[in-house]
Amino acid sequence: QAKMAVCLQSGLVFLMLAIASATQITINDRVKYEFYNDAAFQIVMFAQGYPNEMVPRPSLTVVAEPEDVKVASSINGSQITLTTSAVVVVADTTTGLMVSAHSLTDPSVTLSQSDAYLTPTSNASLYNVYTRFTSNAGSSEKLYGGGEYFNGFMDYNQVTMQMVQFNTEAIVPFFVSTAGYGIFMDQYSRSWLNTPSAGDQVQMTKVGSNEFFGNYTVQEDGVVHVFYNMSRGFGSPEPLLLLVGDRVCSNFTSNNHPDSMSCRIQGLSKGKTYPVTAVVSADTIDVFMRPSSTGNAFSSENERSINMYVVFPQPNSATVFDGLVAQYRTLTGAAPMLGLWAYGFWQCKEHYHTRDELLTAALGFRQRKLPVDNIVQDWHYWGDLGWGPQWDPQVYPDPASMVQVLHNESFHFMVSVWSKFDVNTTFWDQMNQQGLIIPDSIYMDVWDDRAQALFYQFSNESMFKIGVDAIWADATEPEGLPNLDHQTALGEGNEYLNTFSLQVMKSLSLQHRIDYPNKRFFSLTRSSFAGQQRYGGILWSGDISSSWDVLNRQVRESLNYALSGVPYWAEDIGGFFRPGNQYDDPLYHELLVRWFQFGAFTPVFRVHGAGSNTEYWNYGPKTEQLILDVDNLRYRLLPYTYSTAWSITNKSYTLQRHFAFDFIHDAQAVEVTDQFMFGPSIMVAPVLALNARERMVYLPVLSNKRGWVDFWSGEVNAGNQTMPFDAPMNHLPLNVPQGSLVVMGPFLQYTSEKPLNPLEVRVYPGGDSCFEMYEDDGNTRDYLLHASYSTYNICWEDASSTITVSTREGNYDGYVKELQMDIVVVKPGFGVGLDVTTKPSVTLKYTGQAISQHVA
Repeated sequence: QAKMAVCLQSGLVFLMLAIASATQITINDRVKYEFYNDAAFQIVMFAQGYPNEMVPRPSLTVVAEPEDVKVASSINGSQITLTTSAVVVVADTTTGLMVSAHSLTDPSVTLSQSDAYLTPTSNASLYNVYTRFTSNAGSSEKLYGGGEYFNGFMDYNQVTMQMVQFNTEAIVPFFVSTAGYGIFMDQYSRSWLNTPSAGDQVQMTKVGSNEFFGNYTVQEDGVVHVFYNMSRGFGSPEPLLLLVGDRVCSNFTSNNHPDSMSCRIQGLSKGKTYPVTAVVSADTIDVFMRPSSTGNAFSSENERSINMYVVFPQPNSATVFDGLVAQYRTLTGAAPMLGLWAYGFWQCKEHYHTRDELLTAALGFRQRKLPVDNIVQDWHYWGDLGWGPQWDPQVYPDPASMVQVLHNESFHFMVSVWSKFDVNTTFWDQMNQQGLIIPDSIYMDVWDDRAQALFYQFSNESMFKIGVDAIWADATEPEGLPNLDHQTALGEGNEYLNTFSLQVMKSLSLQHRIDYPNKRFFSLTRSSFAGQQRYGGILWSGDISSSWDVLNRQVRESLNYALSGVPYWAEDIGGFFRPGNQYDDPLYHELLVRWFQFGAFTPVFRVHGAGSNTEYWNYGPKTEQLILDVDNLRYRLLPYTYSTAWSITNKSYTLQRHFAFDFIHDAQAVEVTDQFMFGPSIMVAPVLALNARERMVYLPVLSNKRGWVDFWSGEVNAGNQTMPFDAPMNHLPLNVPQGSLVVMGPFLQYTSEKPLNPLEVRVYPGGDSCFEMYEDDGNTRDYLLHASYSTYNICWEDASSTITVSTREGNYDGYVKELQMDIVVVKPGFGVGLDVTTKPSVTLKYTGQAISQHVA
């Protein structure tokens, strides 16, 4: 890396031997640290001769103000030690590098910064920046997060990965490690994890129209990391096959696979040369291969400084990863409560063509008694008027009355609004006249406050004012990256490359909050960046294909996105690109059912498909019934899911949880990539293969030798084992830890059909447990503005078989003054599955006063 270096040389150390209260510490004349809390600090490194003398770029992502942190310091030679109540940090006063950092709760694991370089670019104010962090955790360390990527990995330790927005990939540059630390890059340009080196490139020769050949000689035993990048058009549907010897690195037949991807190859012999073969329609393909090294490098191509945050778990967090995610959300903003309706089912297709077609679909759900809360209008509702948020009166006459019909049928309505405009529209004219269009494109310059205001105005006049409940902000990468190599209102588009989506969500959310101060905001969008969760912007995973391979990848993508600190995620259940015989093909029907079963245990439960009638009755009565079963289960679990959503907002909790959240000390659990926890009590094992009628499930180790209870049978199985579970077409394996509670509600057609009363409280004996119930009006922001909500705890004491409900704290308009709680102590064949338990163990009448009852 020597050729990259613009050295971070020393000035003087401007620091006394002891600091009573300080957050910002100047390490030398080009490096400063700033503590945001006792366990989170920022490292900012500038190049020599930086023109603005250590004035950092205003952050688009970080909204936290540094707390008044008490930092003790001492200097020993060229090293300074900084100690808070939670961490110890040692920095080199000459280079500014972080020599070590560790948490006081686990001083055995240390993190160090081994390199930092800033290389000038053609812009005198911007640099290619690079730094490397290494822990002493060893080869077992796992690195998660970074956003959502199509490569199917869970663990990114040592992986080369290009971080740039794409249709099926979204960037959130926050990473968490099983070693107990997190790293957040407050950097917006094209970025990399473990940048490929020219010395690792395999020389590939093109033969014929679509084949490339090269050779690689293995340097070290162990894993070989492969990265490749292709020169192709945006969103190419062309297949790709990449082989190393006879080992498959990548084999894609799906649409919208990214041009750059990574893989790992194991089992190659040191010193042996292997052929590398690529079959793909592309002008070139660059392939890089290397053995494992130490640490992970973080770099960006157009930055004013190295700007990183190192975090350790917030004190008193329930788990290590909950504490790391809490730090990310403390820095970048909490996720607000979504409307209760947002946790119901979303009906979406590409696209409804007329008002009558849309209303017929909506009424079809109600007539068939299929649970649904939301229906979506995709693009082309503007007809021949031009691309923009305007309704073609020929096919959507009087859209306000259409919205009212939907509301009368208890639907919420979302409409697709893009941040680009046809040149023949008034939207284009108004933007272009003020210079608010990115040069050589039809996308707005979203970094300009005036463009944000106009975009909101367009959306408000055409949508919010007629009652539309949510905006679907499509293609917010933005598609084709028109900001690349162009100027924006804030500066070079390259510097702010990855932040388009964040700014779109800001433009809609903040002004909506002013105009509709008591209405919760929801927006679905095809991209993401750090901080987007604070605006109520929800990523969906892009225009994906319908295949078992893609479904497998969606599981990993959803988990890594949640590990990036962002709690809400959606997908196109069934795939966007579907087979032509989708309505009659039993093989596709099986995939669709299994996808629905997985989707019901993700934060946002939404179907979508290109050129398809995705209403699920179109796939025949058998498939309809199978999907109805899981749709009903999603709604029956609403009290459990919505209460857990409050923990997302109030405690920085995560709903869809990789096993590292809850079982970080179970070495086998953290290796699992196709199971997860849904909230604190339900372990989900999606069925991800054709014709599978059972699947192997790992049951993690639980404290006090507790076991796992099969949700469908009530049978108990010990933890710390992998065993087969039945997976008939009508359900996927679900298991609940002994000593847990699952609170279920009645069957519903939509979330506001009736109060969530009675509640069925399923008790899984074998340990003590508590679950915090949360209730509010489900729609307004009164929970935030006026603390209009209520909470109470339901607790089970196992030794005495006693259920206790605490006093209700708080209230809100419309709360249920007398709740019926049917307590069901689960055992084999009792209190199991989807159906309501008709003869509960005991029934309580809860009026808000504490109550306790022994259960015989």
